[in-house]
Amino acid sequence: MIRCVPMNCPRCQTELKPDKLSEAAITYSAMSCPKCKGFWISDRQLRQLEMEEKAALIEFRSIPGKDEQHKPLNCPECKKPMEKVTSERDPNVVMDVCRPCDKVWLDGGEIDAIQTESLVATVSNLFRWVNSGKAKAQGKAKKK
Repeated sequence: MIRCVPMNCPRCQTELKPDKLSEAAITYSAMSCPKCKGFWISDRQLRQLEMEEKAALIEFRSIPGKDEQHKPLNCPECKKPMEKVTSERDPNVVMDVCRPCDKVWLDGGEIDAIQTESLVATVSNLFRWVNSGKAKAQGKAKKK
């Protein structure tokens, strides 16, 4: 739900604007920063966005550096400090989570970083998956 009370971007303090995120025929209402391109979304929306996966031959990232991502940010709604949480999909993405408001701040480029997987990463994950299956099979064979 979009709030009527003005909120400022937790990163650059620019006023957030109502916006929409569209993924796989689903459109989400969100608040975004016109300056730094960050998004303020619900935790539920984040879980749905994380399920989307975009394949790319080469993955180009455009996310803030580690120093910038680790700066403390306050929630644009309740003004309390947000918790830093590393994305399960991409360890280079550090999200800012407000548990009381059940919302997440994603810096510009972080949605794409969470959803995009390069061909190299896909092949690497495939090999890891195959090898984990072999390890499990070998473990079962030794138990017999």
